[in-house]
Amino acid sequence: MNRALRAVLTGMAAVLACAGAEPETAIEEALERGNRLHRAGSYQEAAHDYDEALRLARQGVGEPLLAKCLNNRAAAHMVRREWEAAEALFLEAAALWEKLGADGSLASTLSNLGELSRQRGRAASAGRYYRRALEIRERRGAAAEIALAVNGLAVVHKQEGRLDEAEAGLRRAVELFERAGGPDDERLAAPLNNLAEVLRLRGDRKSAEPLYRRSLAIRERVAGPEHPEAAATLNNLGALLQESGDFEAAEKCYLRSLEIRRKKLGSAHPSVAISLNNLASLYRKAHRVDEALPLFQEALALTDGARGEAAIAASILNNIAEMYVESGRLAEAEPLFRRAIGLHGQWPSPNPVDVAGIRQNLGVLFAKQGKYKAAEQMYRAALEINERVLGYDHIATADLVHLLATTCHAQGRITEARKLYQRAEAIFQPSGHPGAKLARDGYASTFQQRKK
Repeated sequence: MNRALRAVLTGMAAVLACAGAEPETAIEEALERGNRLHRAGSYQEAAHDYDEALRLARQGVGEPLLAKCLNNRAAAHMVRREWEAAEALFLEAAALWEKLGADGSLASTLSNLGELSRQRGRAASAGRYYRRALEIRERRGAAAEIALAVNGLAVVHKQEGRLDEAEAGLRRAVELFERAGGPDDERLAAPLNNLAEVLRLRGDRKSAEPLYRRSLAIRERVAGPEHPEAAATLNNLGALLQESGDFEAAEKCYLRSLEIRRKKLGSAHPSVAISLNNLASLYRKAHRVDEALPLFQEALALTDGARGEAAIAASILNNIAEMYVESGRLAEAEPLFRRAIGLHGQWPSPNPVDVAGIRQNLGVLFAKQGKYKAAEQMYRAALEINERVLGYDHIATADLVHLLATTCHAQGRITEARKLYQRAEAIFQPSGHPGAKLARDGYASTFQQRKK
C-alpha cells in the first residue's frame, strides 16, 4: 500500500474510532497495531501508528498512557537511528514514569535510554542508565526482568573492554532467561548473540559459532526469517565465518543479511551500509577487488557526513584504504586512514578496538614508506587500546607487539626489539598461531644483524 495513502487511512480510522469510542480506546488500538508491526520488523509502518497514538494522547489522556506512547514512539525513532528524537521522547517518558512511581515501566525506559546511549558510543551514560534499571529490577525480583537489564549492562561492559565482566553478565542473563522461560525462550536470542560476540572478540570462535546459530534459530522461529534482528545475527555469524576462512558460507550470511535489511529497513538505512561494508570486506579478502570497491563506495555514500554514523563511515574508509595499500596506492590510502581516525575523534566509537585497528593499519602504511618513527607512534597508540580492551594475552595484542618489534628493529634498537619479539612469541605460541614463527625468526635476525 502507498505510504501516503496508508497514513491517511490510519488517520481516518483513528478519527472514526474516536467518534464512537473513548480516546483511550483509539490510542490503545493504535499502539497495538504499532506493536504488531514493530515486532514483525515493519518499523516504518509501526511509526505511523505510534505517531497517531501519541498525537491523540497529547490531546489529553492519563499520564500512564501518554508515557507508554512516548516510549514506543521513541523506540521506533531509535530503530531508525534518529537519535535526538528518540532521546527526547524517552526522557519525557522516564520523567512521567518517575512522577507516577511506576518502577517497572521506568526501568524499561531507562534500559531503552541505556541502549540508545550505547549505540551512540556513550558508554558511561549507557552504564548509568542500565545500572539504575538493574537496581529497580533487582528490587522487583522477577528473573526475566533482571536478565534484560543484566544483558544491556554486559554489552556496555563489552564496549568498554571489560570482557570478563561482560561474559559473566551475559552468562547470567542466559541462565535467568532459561530459568524463566526454558531453553527456547524468545528473549534468549539477544544474550546468546551478545555472548557469542564477546567470545569471538576473545578469539574463541569455536564456542561462539553455536551460540550465534542458536540465537538465529530463535529469532527466525519467533519473528520470521526476514526480521531485521535475524539479519543482525546473520551479519555477526558471517563475520565469524570470514575470520575462520569459510568465505563461501560468510558470503551467504552477508548477502542474506543485506537482502533483509534492504527489504525491511530501506536501502538508505545505516544498517544496509554495515552489510555492504562487510560484504565488500569479504570480497577484498578473497581478492575480488573489482566487486569490493563499488560496494564500499555505496556504503560510504550512505554514512559519510551522516550525523551519528561516524563509526560506520570510519570503518568503510579504513577498509578502502587497506585495499589501496594492498594494491600499492599508498599516497591515496593515507588521507583515508586519517579521515577515519578524525571521525572517531569527533564521535565516540562504540568499539575502541576499531580505532586501534585503523591506527595499526596507518602504522603499517608508514612502515612500508620507511617512516618507522611515525609507524611506531601509531602502533603504540593501538597497543595501548588493545591491552586495555582485549588484554595482554590476546592474539590481536600480539600482532601489535610483533609490529612494534619490527619498527624498533628497523630503527636499530635491538635490545628493545628482542624483548618485544619474545613477548609476541609467548602470546602466539600456546595457540599454535603462525605469528610465533615470525616472532622467532625476527628475534633470530637481530643476532644476524649484530654479526654483520
